[in-house]
Amino acid sequence: MSTPSRPIVPEPAYAALVAWLRRARDLVAASAPAIDAINVFPAPDADTGTNVTLTLTAVVDAADAGPAALGGTAVVAAHGNSGAVIGQMVAVAAARLPNLAAGEPCGRWLAATLREATAAATAAVADPVRGTVLTVAAAAAEAAADAGNDPLQVARAAERAASEALDRTTDQLAELRAAGVVDAGGLAFLLLLRALVEVLGGEPARPLPAPAAGDRTPSTRPADTCEYEVMYLLDGAEPAELDRLRTRLSELADSVVVVTARTPSRTAKVHAHLTRPAQAIAPGLAAGTVSALRVTPLGRAAATTGRRPLVIVDDPGQDDLVRAHGGRPVPQDDLDPAEPLPARLAAELAGSGPEVIIVLPATAEPALRTAIAAAGQDRRVELISCTGSVPALSALAVHEPTAGLAEAAAAMRLAAARVRTASAGSAADAWSMITTLAAGRAELITVIADPAAASANADLGRRIAAAYPGAEIELLTGRHRGDAFLIGVEP
Repeated sequence: MSTPSRPIVPEPAYAALVAWLRRARDLVAASAPAIDAINVFPAPDADTGTNVTLTLTAVVDAADAGPAALGGTAVVAAHGNSGAVIGQMVAVAAARLPNLAAGEPCGRWLAATLREATAAATAAVADPVRGTVLTVAAAAAEAAADAGNDPLQVARAAERAASEALDRTTDQLAELRAAGVVDAGGLAFLLLLRALVEVLGGEPARPLPAPAAGDRTPSTRPADTCEYEVMYLLDGAEPAELDRLRTRLSELADSVVVVTARTPSRTAKVHAHLTRPAQAIAPGLAAGTVSALRVTPLGRAAATTGRRPLVIVDDPGQDDLVRAHGGRPVPQDDLDPAEPLPARLAAELAGSGPEVIIVLPATAEPALRTAIAAAGQDRRVELISCTGSVPALSALAVHEPTAGLAEAAAAMRLAAARVRTASAGSAADAWSMITTLAAGRAELITVIADPAAASANADLGRRIAAAYPGAEIELLTGRHRGDAFLIGVEP
């Protein structure tokens, strides 16, 4: 069987494409502070210029590997909403290079590429909005179609139309009108066209002046809004599945973009804004293999409260106790079908720092493996396996946030392993269990009582204190399955 030959890509054309992208990267990078300062839609997170710069930097860095690698990188390395849209356009340009070898005139190739790139980017967005980068790109593509065969004239026509369309965006979106700015993504796209005019021999493209101190556009988002940007790669999904994913996410989230690399792997990049990140991750896990997951708070800095162990809680009602002991609870039960455990864990991991300690029952390990694979390998994870609430709380009690990850995890494992556990239906039975477990001596005795048994727990505590004067006693109240009292003794 013969191996199919790759499409022929003219070397001069590829070199010109790379030169354009390199100049565009430099121009957007120099203009990023100005673009970031006017970024109010789809979220006022002041990062559009930065995201497009990161996207173009990754693309240029991949250029030596050829058109396929460049086009694939434009999708998988895209940052943010505008980065994903512009990345899809770059992927289309790379995929259309063989058309030049087939005799398509350069000017016609450029006009057709702008048209197809705009169509692909628009199709990738679940709910295209008038007044965004898509509106600016559509105007550029329309003008290019009537500009003749000379590539420089086509680029100039596209740039002029994009500039005019960008000015109109202020009145097309309420958020832009309220802030008195144009669309930040559209502005970044206009700079790409200006860079194209320059590399084709036209007027030099000049970076935007940096904003003056205090010129940051105020946020139009309510102060109590807690929304997240979710981005991940998705492999193994067929085109029809990607369409269904885009539709499903559009029901749950805003700014939904699902773009695909035009390579045999068909890797997709998924982008969404929503208040519950797991709801955007779960459909991806169902459709294929999720990786490189990022979950970023919008409009506010990520929490920097230090390392807090993640605790998979297998007993309903223990969340408050976990928080009181310094942990972040994640219920093992799927209380909402839209947020299964692997998706919730993946969201927690993606929002964690470089070091994570996870306390979990053995039954949660398969879900955790899926979550770790989705969140990527850029963090160190230590697992503390516990059977029951009392060992988990004992492990949390000895966690030292300032200790090294391995050292802290080792101490937590030792604490969990030392606990002897039991349960009882009454205070009398609980006392009998404590004396059996202690066998004459105890360092720490923990009793978790159901709220209905709280008063009996207080009486039990006084009895324990009299019998074991040297022991530390922890009397807790929390809902749980089964018997009224959960007991733990560390000898």
